[in-house]
Amino acid sequence: MNKLLLIHKQSYCNELIKRETKNIEFKLNIKKIEKQNLLIFSNCHGNYYKKIFEKYTNIPYLFNIKYIINYENLNNYENIKPYFEKADIIIINPILNYEKFKIENIKNIVKPTCKIIIIPFIRFDGFWMEKTFLKLNKFQSNTVIDFPNIKINDVDSYLGGSIDPNSLREHFNKSIQKMKDIELNGDIQFVEYFLNIYKTYPTFRDYMHPTKNILNFIANQLINKINKIIPLINKFTYSLQNNSKEYGHFKPIQNIVKDILNLDYDLDSYFHINRKDYLFKILNYDNNENNPNINDYSEFHRIFI
Repeated sequence: MNKLLLIHKQSYCNELIKRETKNIEFKLNIKKIEKQNLLIFSNCHGNYYKKIFEKYTNIPYLFNIKYIINYENLNNYENIKPYFEKADIIIINPILNYEKFKIENIKNIVKPTCKIIIIPFIRFDGFWMEKTFLKLNKFQSNTVIDFPNIKINDVDSYLGGSIDPNSLREHFNKSIQKMKDIELNGDIQFVEYFLNIYKTYPTFRDYMHPTKNILNFIANQLINKINKIIPLINKFTYSLQNNSKEYGHFKPIQNIVKDILNLDYDLDSYFHINRKDYLFKILNYDNNENNPNINDYSEFHRIFI
């Protein structure tokens, strides 16, 4: 599909949502729907959900949407407190180590009518067993995390390395249990979905960053939950992907992990560069002391894309 057709399709979708929103206003005999306030207080996944809301639903016509990155504002409580106080719906990751942001304390400052939807900090380390990592000199942790403890000549042997099958299966099962415990802390169900698809479709780019196959599932649940609070127009649909070529954080899965866990997809299919090139380019860049530091993803992308 060419770019012009995509733009036309999105324009048509937006116009359809506007038109149907006006139809709802007419049917309810409401001249104008006064916007409520929707606060998303979460990690970087929250921005993805916000974009889905804006692109495929009429949520932006019903709510003023405010997205606040939680990990950048944990010491900024007084400045962001007003957003909690005026919110009609809050989508939030549970934060356990900062007293003021614990859910029970947030409930004390919001309006009595405010609805809170808790989305767990979804993470899963079952595909990776390393316990030691290479300290990179040129990359901040917000661009590359938990890089394998290898040298540039070890890339092939790392990807083709061996792991004890029983140890991996035990580690994987423990990681599943951790995921089940995480699910208990929120309003979103995702473990059963993960178990149904993980062998066939990529699910995590690294242990803290799910692929779109997971994020789209969560976004759809969030839309459904908001729809129970206020009727929505929802044009969001998604399909599972094996070849999504995603950007962002990445930690390659070793070949042996695919074999032991029976992963039936191409391990080089879901990130925008293949695993070998990713590891090699980072090590090659990091080994050059004349290279400038990489502090964020805009810099990372300019170098590696």
